[in-house]
Amino acid sequence: MCNQIFEKFSGLNRFLIDRIVILLSSWNSIAIPSQLNRTSVQRLLEYLFLNSTHKNSLVMKSNLDLIKK
Repeated sequence: MCNQIFEKFSGLNRFLIDRIVILLSSWNSIAIPSQLNRTSVQRLLEYLFLNSTHKNSLVMKSNLDLIKK
């Protein structure tokens, strides 16, 4: 919700966030990742954390909450 309100200020694209949440949350019980996939997911999470910072604390909290899920 907060991400939708402040989308124009966010460094993270809402469409991409939705896709990432789907990939990380729903597929983990179906596919067991290989070491290469684990490394890719780790890089993705690092990228998300690096780009979640924002001067507006509500936007930053929303970004971190999305990553945490």
